[in-house]
Amino acid sequence: MVMKVSADKKATTDRLWPHSRLAFAAALLLIEAILLVFVYRFDLAGLIERPADTSFCLAALGSQPACTSLSKAPGMILLFAIIAGFVRLLAPERVSVSEFAAKVSSFEQPNAWLVFNVLGFALILLPYFLTRTDISSGAVSVVVLLSWLTGTIAFVSGLLLWLLPAREIRNLLNWKVIAVILGLSALPQLDVFVGETLWVESFLQDATIRLTSTFLRLFGQPVLWDGGIILGIDKFVVSIASSCAGVSGIAFSSSAMAAYIIWMRKELNVKRAIAVLPLVAALSWTFNALRIAILMMIGEYISPDLAVDGFHSYAGWISFTLLTGALIFAVDRIPWFQKGGARKTAIRKPSLFEDQISAQILPFTVFLFSSLVVGALFEVPAVGYPYRVLVTLAVLLAFARCIPAGVSWRLDPLAVFAGAAIAAMWLAGQWGESAALADIVPGLTGTALLVWIVARLFGTTILVPVIEEVFFRGYLLNRLNFGGRYGTAIALIASSALFAMLHGNIVLAFVAGLVFGALVLRSGRVWDAVVAHAVANGLIGLYALVMDNWAVI
Repeated sequence: MVMKVSADKKATTDRLWPHSRLAFAAALLLIEAILLVFVYRFDLAGLIERPADTSFCLAALGSQPACTSLSKAPGMILLFAIIAGFVRLLAPERVSVSEFAAKVSSFEQPNAWLVFNVLGFALILLPYFLTRTDISSGAVSVVVLLSWLTGTIAFVSGLLLWLLPAREIRNLLNWKVIAVILGLSALPQLDVFVGETLWVESFLQDATIRLTSTFLRLFGQPVLWDGGIILGIDKFVVSIASSCAGVSGIAFSSSAMAAYIIWMRKELNVKRAIAVLPLVAALSWTFNALRIAILMMIGEYISPDLAVDGFHSYAGWISFTLLTGALIFAVDRIPWFQKGGARKTAIRKPSLFEDQISAQILPFTVFLFSSLVVGALFEVPAVGYPYRVLVTLAVLLAFARCIPAGVSWRLDPLAVFAGAAIAAMWLAGQWGESAALADIVPGLTGTALLVWIVARLFGTTILVPVIEEVFFRGYLLNRLNFGGRYGTAIALIASSALFAMLHGNIVLAFVAGLVFGALVLRSGRVWDAVVAHAVANGLIGLYALVMDNWAVI
């Protein structure tokens, strides 16, 4: 009888968590991370349109470097997650998430560890509410540090021990993995320490100023420099502080490349790949000086506001993304860096525009990246929307050959109805908000304004539904789904949560994501989600045009 109960219990567990424990853990971690970011208002690499709220941290710890480090940590984690995604895209046959998920599902770890994780998460949040009481500043610092430290330990260990037994975790955590974890953990604080201590009177700051002035002279600009930290052209003058010396870019770019090399060490000739690291650092520093030179010319000849508020804010991330992505792509494609070298050239990889995974990911990635470029080049980023549409549409059309043969373009009435319902829900949720067209794109008139309206409506109604649904429902929903009812539900929730993060009204966008995902799961066709999304956005766009209220889009 005991054996039968045990077998029944195992069967129930397998039914509840068939290859989905890893997906559940990822979804839980995502939800907790979102809550953590919005409670403490961390600065996520400029993706959240409000400054990091460090006033609480300063009041609690009294240390600006520590608080700045904490505010940078989520952005750093996000950037490395993006790089990991690029690595996965470049080498889809080399990393098997399914095998690891199957290994995780083979263990029956107690669900009590999940409670341990949630308690740890609560301890991390506790200081934010506890320090609203009238206790001494010294006590506040002690409470905050203890709560964050114990909470983090419980948070991490609870989730890990729910996935794997302690012995398996010890086997995974060899010295290389531990070194990478410690290095990434220390990177934000190292950046602050280096920026505020080591480079104040170092050669790197001076070298950056000299290289920037060299670029300006190459561009034919009259350089005003007295040997200090003030550099100018004529009317536009900047102060190149130690934080502008490029150390952050060097750290992020070099660490991203190092993480890629470690991750792909079984396929790469590590000794040759490591030789790229000095090149990464040198190029990152060079691009930083070039960025400052371009910023100064924008400030001198175009607009000081654009230079300071636009280009300065976005150009660093653009440079990091392009440099790191290009070098990773080069190392992956050049046989000299691979184990076996030229012998692998006989194995033909599909071209970029023939690859199904690239077709699902790249148009969406280009659309997101274009927002950084437009933000850097336009004082009012919304004015540059037509350029985002043109570039993204060109990339999307380049993947036309990836459309499966015999795909059905039939319109499902349920998808049309769902789209209309989402539009009604969205407009009701946005009630009371208003922004006239003149407020969104000030200064545009005549033909330019007409072109902008057409591009905005086309992008909202046609382009965005296609690229977002192909990515979130075609790629992400399928990728996160490890099978079974619970695995499917978790994939639906996780993909909808990520979808919601890109929209102003997170709650309404999450509900819309659930509906779009449910349509795909019902029919097995991403086209149904595209139709529903297009109907919803089309009706919302029509409302914006007729009522001259573009705040709803």
